Amino acid sequence: MTTMLTLELRAMGCRGGAVLLADGPAARDALRGLPGWLAARERILSRFDPESELARLNARGGTDRASEILWAALDVALAAASESDGMVTPTVLPALLAAGYDRPFDEMGRVVGEDGPGAPGRPAPDVRAIERDATTRSIRLPPGVLLDLGGTAKGWTADVAAAHLGRVAPALVDLGGDIAVAGRAPEPWPIAVDDPRTPEVDLDLVLLVSGGVATSGTDH
Repeated sequence: MTTMLTLELRAMGCRGGAVLLADGPAARDALRGLPGWLAARERILSRFDPESELARLNARGGTDRASEILWAALDVALAAASESDGMVTPTVLPALLAAGYDRPFDEMGRVVGEDGPGAPGRPAPDVRAIERDATTRSIRLPPGVLLDLGGTAKGWTADVAAAHLGRVAPALVDLGGDIAVAGRAPEPWPIAVDDPRTPEVDLDLVLLVSGGVATSGTDH
């Protein structure tokens, strides 16, 4: 029988957890340190914390020396914008605010858009207008450009956390539906996909061997 350690947590505005297929001091220490590791990144990347580095970047329109974490997270977001031809973009924040998504999901008390169409949608600015200098990690945002990294930051953070835990033992990290695995597990990880219309019913079962999987919706 496979030994398993589990951890439930709240991070990045959502419920989450981690699993390590191991026991012992090293595995327990790795899991014990995960909430603090995640909290440190949330303090940098959250758009809901006015004191976060991302919020200060948006308020000032730029920064002369971004942290390594913010720089790397923006790298991931810009790569996603390029690979998706702009369908996933970090410049979507003004549109999110106009749609009423101005606080974490668990504080909203309702689903975005459930009261009807609301304000008309607005286009997200082109990410190519963002100016960056890798030698100093400086970032400049054009007028009207505000960043939200929620489309990629949780998945990227789950990837990095799973890779870190995976050096100890086969690991799974779940950040609100952004799931990443690392290490060589003896069996594929079974990931059930909820039916949003009937939450007690699974739409499908994904057997995950490596990499990650994510679902997205307006319910939870």
